[in-house]
Amino acid sequence: MESDVTPELLIKYIYHEANLDECIRVTTALHDDPQVFELYTSLLNTIQELPKVKFAPSNGTINDILGYSTNQSLEPTL
Repeated sequence: MESDVTPELLIKYIYHEANLDECIRVTTALHDDPQVFELYTSLLNTIQELPKVKFAPSNGTINDILGYSTNQSLEPTL
């Protein structure tokens, strides 16, 4: 069976960014098309293996920002 589900749509589905119509299309394709299911599991495994991103700045960066802020507040305004 030929499916119109693309890898991009599967990624949207995995990240819960697909709309209702897209979710229904993907769910149907996952049930009916083994190739789509294989691609889905491959993408899901790949995404789960991606390194986790750390969103905390280093102490040095925080100190640089605070130092800059302190210097800016001590300068006279015109």
